[in-house]
Amino acid sequence: IDVSGNYSFSDEFDQTISLTVDNSESAPQIPQITSVEYADGKNIISWIPNTDTDFKEYILKKRTPSNSNNWITIFQTENQNFTTFEDVDIDPFANVEYFVRVYDIFDYSSTSAIVGSAMENAPNAVNITDINYSTEEMTVFWGLSDADDFKNYTLYHWNETLDSEEFEIIAVYDNINVQSHALNFEINDGFTPIIENWFKVMVTDTFNLSNIGNTLSNDLDLPPLPVSIDSVFYNTSFMVIYWNITEEDDVIGYELIKDGVEQYAYINDFSTNHIYVDSPDLSSPITFDIVTIDYWGQATINDEGIEIINDPPVAPEFLDIQFNPDSLTFTWTQIDSIDVKDFKNINIYHSNSLDFETAAILEEISDTFQTSFTIPTNIYNFELDHYFWLQRTDYWDETSESGASHLFEFQGYTLPESVNLYSPYFSPNNSFKLKWEMSDNADFSHYSILKADNINMENSAEIDIYGENDLLGFTQVESELYIIEIDSPNNYYQLKITDGYNMSALSNVVRIWLDDIEWIDISAGDFSFGTPLALDTLNIPYNYEIMKFPVTNVQYVKYLREFFDTYTIENENGSMVINGIFSHEGEGFFTGEKKYFNFNNSQIIFDGTDFRISSGYENHPVTGVSWFGSYQYANDNNIRIPNDQEWEKSARGLSALNYPWSRESIDCGDGIMVCDLSDCAIGGPPCLDAISELNANYSNSGDPWETNFLATTPVGFFNGDSSTIDSPSIYGVYDMSGNVREWTVTHDNEGNYYLKGGSYSHHQNSNELKTWAHEELDPEDEFNNVGFRCVKY
Repeated sequence: IDVSGNYSFSDEFDQTISLTVDNSESAPQIPQITSVEYADGKNIISWIPNTDTDFKEYILKKRTPSNSNNWITIFQTENQNFTTFEDVDIDPFANVEYFVRVYDIFDYSSTSAIVGSAMENAPNAVNITDINYSTEEMTVFWGLSDADDFKNYTLYHWNETLDSEEFEIIAVYDNINVQSHALNFEINDGFTPIIENWFKVMVTDTFNLSNIGNTLSNDLDLPPLPVSIDSVFYNTSFMVIYWNITEEDDVIGYELIKDGVEQYAYINDFSTNHIYVDSPDLSSPITFDIVTIDYWGQATINDEGIEIINDPPVAPEFLDIQFNPDSLTFTWTQIDSIDVKDFKNINIYHSNSLDFETAAILEEISDTFQTSFTIPTNIYNFELDHYFWLQRTDYWDETSESGASHLFEFQGYTLPESVNLYSPYFSPNNSFKLKWEMSDNADFSHYSILKADNINMENSAEIDIYGENDLLGFTQVESELYIIEIDSPNNYYQLKITDGYNMSALSNVVRIWLDDIEWIDISAGDFSFGTPLALDTLNIPYNYEIMKFPVTNVQYVKYLREFFDTYTIENENGSMVINGIFSHEGEGFFTGEKKYFNFNNSQIIFDGTDFRISSGYENHPVTGVSWFGSYQYANDNNIRIPNDQEWEKSARGLSALNYPWSRESIDCGDGIMVCDLSDCAIGGPPCLDAISELNANYSNSGDPWETNFLATTPVGFFNGDSSTIDSPSIYGVYDMSGNVREWTVTHDNEGNYYLKGGSYSHHQNSNELKTWAHEELDPEDEFNNVGFRCVKY
């Protein structure tokens, strides 16, 4: 444009000039409120001063969100150094928010973050720290409050005796340094340490703000520990009872209880450990218990009372009984010191038998310390037995008797001792003889041989006397031969030894069982063999004979005597065993010394001289024999042990049944099956393949020997007598199921030998009792349920 007003535009195609102004960095520094502190009803707001050179002013705004969300200006200043303002009439429990805005001279502004006022808070809680007590009071301790506006502590209490479950106020303290409170116990009101007493503390500040700490209860005062009665001393007048003293400080006394119900005494001195009482009646046992009682009425009885039993007096014993033509003097032991206190008397008793019940009082002596008494001898007839006893009696009529003393006992006399009567010796001429130990009795007179028809030797008859009037050392040890009579197996024998005073003793009882072996013929031919699942028909192409019964104790004793020099008898680990040199080769073992027999597993007894058999077991099967012993027995008698096929054929024949006595049922022709052909007309029952207590001896079969440890039965017992069923095999062989297991010469690949037949220890349904079953044992094993039988061609 010129002075004349003429103008023109630049070329429109020329580039225009653009200017960009950036004011983003021009705003003032952002202000920052550093604190809002409450004091004395006002908030003091402080902020960081602004340092910009173009500062214009501060504007402070606030709002109370609970009342209004509108911001109001409460302070405005152009003084750049003024950074604090006091906002008055402030409710400390209301939240007030503030911000500061800064303006510069260009009216640019910056605003601080919103900062709320600090509200007044409840004081920090304090906890109960400890509760302890004595017998008089309980003291509660708590922590120290850290409140700078503290007003007071309030202590609360509750226990189960209060009407409600709410705590009650028991103390208020406005001193911040008070940290405990003691309460006197009120036992009648239920305030004691034997129940839980709960406490808590509330801290309150000057604004009546408060806080409650954790509750705590006292440790329960436990019942007192029991004391125990240590000892009791008594005589006929008084009794002293001692116990161990308690170490607890709240025990006030003890109560003495007799027989669980009667209060016998009360002791209110907890420091004493004994009491004197009148002696109670001790004619029967009594029991004392001691109860410990504490200050709070808690009582604890001892773990175990003491039973006071007036022991009978120590039994007196005779020291001597001396007699001569004129007098008889008894001397006995002095009274024991423990019995002096309650001595009443000592009596001398006399009887002509060993039964004290038949004795009568000879003399009553009341002198405590008298130890002898003399009477005339002529009042006694010495052809009779005379026994004497001493009886001591105490104040409560408890008595003790001495053992019986015979008139001759203290003049070198002893009763004769029994001697062993051995198993009879059998002779080829149908006779036997008895053998017994030699007596070493110094005043020996004679032996008598008694005979009876019962094992109890009732109504026995004296059939022989040896050595009569031949005192001091008669050495007869073997009788003459006795002819075996028809009734011999029903006869029993016993030896009586008699001394010069006509006193006697009896030996064991022996029965005369014949030692003959009965043989049963088994013809060559087929037989059933094997288990029901593997049943087969086999053939034995030769005839043989088998023992009708297993080898008996009588038969084995005869063998032991005949071959005594070929073996040794030794004690092995408490067992008496027979060992022998076994020279027969076999699979699974070497020749050499082997165990043949174990006496502990048998009824045969060896006393170092000869053999005897437990009374009544002569005809039972021998047990305790190993396979080696069985084999050697057979070999020495020119017979042998059967193999399992020979044994099984003898037991079952061709029946293919489980038990030796089982039979195939017979078809009467009209479809009716019976066990006996004579039953066809009446339709009898078919045969059963079963076992019962009438057929065999097995576990709990109830035979008369069932309760004996070695529970064998006599061989052939199940023969139809004694309420049994005659139960042989089809060939007439007995005891092939139950009683004892029997060795065979059949063995497995490991050298164990087969046993057949089962035993008294097997249960009724055991397979071992069946004809086809077998077990295996090491050939040197011996058991109390294992025996054997033999075969021969």
